[in-house]
Parts: sequence; structure tokens; C-alpha cells
Amino acid sequence: MTVDTAPHSANSAEPPSAGSAEPPSAGSAEPPSASGRAPRLNSPKAELPEVSPKPDGLSPPKTEPGESAVALNIAVLTVSDTRTRDNDTSGDFLADAVAEAGHKLADRALIADDVYRIRALLSQWIASEQVQVALVTGGTGFSARDSTPEAVRPLLDKHIDGFGEVFRSLSLREIGSSTLQSRACAGLANRTAVFCMPGSTGACRTAWQGILRDQLDSRHRPCNFVAVLQGHNPHSASGRAAWLNSPKTELAEASASGERQGGSAELAEDPGLSGSTEPLANSAEPSTPATAPRDRARDTLRAGPVTRAAEP
Repeated sequence: MTVDTAPHSANSAEPPSAGSAEPPSAGSAEPPSASGRAPRLNSPKAELPEVSPKPDGLSPPKTEPGESAVALNIAVLTVSDTRTRDNDTSGDFLADAVAEAGHKLADRALIADDVYRIRALLSQWIASEQVQVALVTGGTGFSARDSTPEAVRPLLDKHIDGFGEVFRSLSLREIGSSTLQSRACAGLANRTAVFCMPGSTGACRTAWQGILRDQLDSRHRPCNFVAVLQGHNPHSASGRAAWLNSPKTELAEASASGERQGGSAELAEDPGLSGSTEPLANSAEPSTPATAPRDRARDTLRAGPVTRAAEP
């Protein structure tokens, strides 16, 4: 006589045969408990499916055939009290990844963990028409000086909650429960995307390969953030045309055709991003002391971390 070893629900009309002496085979499903419930997750018969340990093992993204990628102007900011330009491996990785993906490195800076300096620099990038994406590495942990989320969140118009969620999901495969201490976050401000990730190079690689590389690719389907940055519907012909003709897209495509100089591209058209104390080209506001942190951040690329004693 054949015995049905599949779990029965609590409201099943026909319970398993009580008189059967034939035990279930080793490879069969676990029999139901006395209450008739299915096996719990900690049961040896209810193992979770295996997942790829690295982001690169995920399914390849879908791209629109025959469509050329749109180059974005992307700025990279490293937040650290200890790193210098010479050992900023995380900033180096992101800058190289941006270039390899066909985007333009619009600006790069390294500043200390200070809420107001971080906020001052990002505010300039957000206000500028020549920066579409800001990648921030460092300062997302729980130490006394980690303050990147506190600096960034007040600047955002909308939060991209899924970035932190997906990042921690990917990171869980690599470092286990330690990913709980990552406060990676992201959001949109003035049609500029800001992505904040931990300071380790491995974390930057996870964020780029697992999330950012696709979401900053205009060909990625079913959706990406490129058209969102321009405020147009990427799935309509009119929205696509308006997006390609928008100021930020035109500047990005024009700058992508130029040559990178010195490993850190400067925006000559925007004095506010090249360390000058002059106001931004598209601003009628006079220069304010808020540009001072930007000057010190530029000096940091050559002289090391900015110290609080250097405040004017």
C-alpha cells in the first residue's frame, strides 16, 4: 500500500493513514507534525534555496537592443577622517567604474566626517546642472563620527528606500549579519541622485556591480534612474526625446566625448565645482562662506584629510 507523505493542512478532510507501517523514504518530504502544520524553516528538510555569493552571479540585466547608452555626469565623494588621496581605494574604484561604464567623472573630493562639510559640498553638486549623480562612500556606520546619512537626508526630496534594502540583501551573502550595521541610503534632490554606501572598497564594489551599474544604465529594463533624473517618462517617445534634449543630458554627452585629465575631471564651466570661490555659473547669488568647505575638500585631494583646526 502506498503512503502519502506530503504535509497536510490543518483543514484537510483526509488525515494520513494511521495504520500504515511503511516509513517514508529518506528523500521524501517530512511528514506533518501532530498539529498538521508544514515543516518549519529550521527543519533539515526545509532548506532555503542556494543563492549566488557575489552580485556578479545575478541574472544578467535586460537591455534594450540597438539602443546606445547615455553618459551621465557623476561626482564621487569619499568621507573619511583617516584616508588620503593616495590610499583612497574606494574612491579610486568608483571613479574607475564610472569611466568604464562610459560615464563622465564630473568631480571628485575627499573630506572629513563632518555633517556640515558633507552637506555644503553635496548642496553645490545638487544645485549644479552639471552633476546628475553623486556617489558617496564612507560615514554610514555607527561610530561617533559616522554622520553621512544625517548630512544627506535633509537635502533629499525623495528617498530611494530600495537602495539600502537591496544593498544589505546583497551584503548579507558576503558578510552575514554584520550588514545590519550598514546605514546605506539614497535619494533624489533637484533631479540629482545621491547614493551613500559604506567606506570599504568591497562594499563599493557590491553597490556598483549589484545595483548602480544597471540603474545608471539608460538601456536597462524594465526601469532605470537615468530618465527619472530628467523628470521624463522613459517609456514614451516624447519623453525620450525631451530627456535627450534636456540640459543635463546634453552636458553629459558633450563632456563624455572629451578627454579625462589628471585622473580627476574638472568642470571648467562651473567655478563652484572646481574649487573657486566664484558663484556657480547659473546662480545670481553672491559667493558665501559655504564655498570654503569645498576649497578645503579640493586641497584634501593633495594634502590629506581636512582637520577641524583648519576652520576659519
